[in-house]
Amino acid sequence: ASPGAVPALRGCCAGGYNWDWVRDGALSLSTLLDLEGWAVSTVGDEAPVTHAVVKQILEAYTNWVSELQRMGGNQIAPDGTLSIAFGEPKWSIADGSPYPGGWCRPQTDGPPLRALTLMKFAGSGLITEAMEKHLWTLITFDLDWLANGTGIAMESCDLWEESRDANYFWNRVVMRAALEQGSRTASQMGDNERALRYQRAWQEFIGDPIQDHMEATADGNFITECPLSDSKEQSADCIKYEKTIDGAVILALVHSAVLGVVKDGAGVAVSDVVATTVLVYNEAFCNLYPVNEQDTSAGVPGVLYGRYLKDEYGGGNPWQLISAALANLMYLASQEISRGAAMGEAQLSAWRRALQSKHFRGTAPEFIAAGDSVLARLRHHVTSFDDWHLYEQINRYTGEQYNAKDLTWSYAEVLSALKAREDAVALSKANPPKADQSAATPQGDFAGDGAETAVYRVNGVVSVKAHR
Repeated sequence: ASPGAVPALRGCCAGGYNWDWVRDGALSLSTLLDLEGWAVSTVGDEAPVTHAVVKQILEAYTNWVSELQRMGGNQIAPDGTLSIAFGEPKWSIADGSPYPGGWCRPQTDGPPLRALTLMKFAGSGLITEAMEKHLWTLITFDLDWLANGTGIAMESCDLWEESRDANYFWNRVVMRAALEQGSRTASQMGDNERALRYQRAWQEFIGDPIQDHMEATADGNFITECPLSDSKEQSADCIKYEKTIDGAVILALVHSAVLGVVKDGAGVAVSDVVATTVLVYNEAFCNLYPVNEQDTSAGVPGVLYGRYLKDEYGGGNPWQLISAALANLMYLASQEISRGAAMGEAQLSAWRRALQSKHFRGTAPEFIAAGDSVLARLRHHVTSFDDWHLYEQINRYTGEQYNAKDLTWSYAEVLSALKAREDAVALSKANPPKADQSAATPQGDFAGDGAETAVYRVNGVVSVKAHR
C-alpha cells in the first residue's frame, strides 16, 4: 500500500471502496487535524490520535499528494481536456495510479479540498520551515489552476459522482473557501502576487454562491445544489435528478469555512436562508423516508437526511455523514450566537418554523440541543448488532445500517460534529444567554435550567439535553 493514501473504508467490499478518493481523503484528514489534542481522541485501547500520530499521517499524506501531482501533472484525462492531477477522483492505494476504468469525470472539487487540508496542516504548528515551503509548492499547484478560472467554469461531476453541471453549489463553495484561505496563506508566506491573484479569482469567477443557488417558497428562500430552476445555466442532469434538494448543500455549508465566524454582527449559519433550507429539507426527507416517521412515532428526536429526492443508489436511503453534517450545522450556529451574531425577527421567525417551535429564542444552548437531537436519532441506528461501527447508509424502511461498513468519511463527519459540539458548549458556557433570552424558564417547546440544559422539539418530539 502507498503510505499517505486514505482508504475509503477499512478493509474491502464490493463496489471498489478500497481506493483513495481525493475528496474523502482530504475531508477525513482535515478532521484528523481538528482532533489532535482532543480528549476523545485518546479514548479506548486502539489507535489514539496523538500529536505524533497526526504529524506522521499528515507528512505521509503530503508525500502522497506530491506523488499524485507529479504523476498526473503531465497526463491528459480520458476526455482529453484536463490534467489527471486536477480531475481524477480516485487513485490506487496499491501503486498510486489513477483508476483505469470508467467513472464520472472530471471531479473538480478535489484540488480545492486538497489545498484546504494542506493549508490547515501548514498552520497546525506540526511542521518545520522546510516542510512549510514544500507544502506551499503543493498548495499553489492546485490553487494556481483554480485561479485561472478554467477549472471553476468547467462542467464537473457532483460529489455523488452521478450527474454533471458547471455550477454546483458544493463545488463553488469549496473552491471559494480554498481561494480565500489561499489568499490569506499567501500573504503570510510573503507571496503577495498570489495573495492578490487568489482574491481576485474568487471575486471574479465565483462571488457569492448562495445568490444563484436559491429557490423561493412561501416561507422564504432556500439553498439548492443546482442553479436556480429557471436559470439557463441549469444542466439536463440537474433537471433529471431533481437536485434542488440535495444533502450536498448541508455539507457545503459546514465545509465552507465561513460558519461559526461572525463579521459585523452577522453570521451565515443563523441566517434566515439557512433556516429555510433546514425547514424545506426537513419536510422533504421526513416525507421521503419511512424510518423518519417511525422514529418520530417512537419518540426518537431528530431527523435523518439523505442525498437527493430521486436517489436510487442502494434504494435511496438516509446517509450517516449527511445527517452528522446537519448536527454540525446546528453547533456552528450556536458558536455564531456565542460570538455575538445578532438575530433579527426575520431570522427568529425562520428558525421557529424550521425547528417547529414558536418559543425558540435563538440562544446558543437551543442550537446545541437541535444538533443533539439529530445525533440522537443517528445514534439510535448505530447499535451493538453492528458492534457500534458506522456504515454509509441507513435503510429507509428498517432503520438498519447498510453498505460500506467503516466508511472513512462517515467517521470524519460524525467526529467533526462532536468536536464542533464541544467547542459550541465551551463558548456557550463562556457567553451565557442574556436574561431575556435565558432558557432558565421552562416555556412551550423548550425547557431548561440556565445555560446548562435545553430541550429540543423536532417533529413533535421533545427530549434531548443540550449539555452534559
